[in-house]
Amino acid sequence: MSKIEIIGLRMSLYEEGCDLVKEILTSISGSGVEILDGDIIVLTDKIVSKCFKKIVKIFDVKPSKKAVDLARRTGLDPRFVELVLRNSDDLLAVVPFKRLV
Repeated sequence: MSKIEIIGLRMSLYEEGCDLVKEILTSISGSGVEILDGDIIVLTDKIVSKCFKKIVKIFDVKPSKKAVDLARRTGLDPRFVELVLRNSDDLLAVVPFKRLV
């Protein structure tokens, strides 16, 4: 049977535009953990977004007509819906948020 070990690392707070690889290596070297060939490193999307300057201020988002319509049907913020639409290839279903809760 194979063994899987998960090790959490303490990461510093990241500045927008940081060097992601450098930050990961610094965190690893400070923790005493050794990275071996075949190891998998998992990151949160928030860290990646900050380092690659992909943070969006929701108040600056101007929702499209489609986003406003979908927001009305789902109960979500139209600006949030607009961001989802901008970052999606296809829309498969629209479910009112209250039904999911």
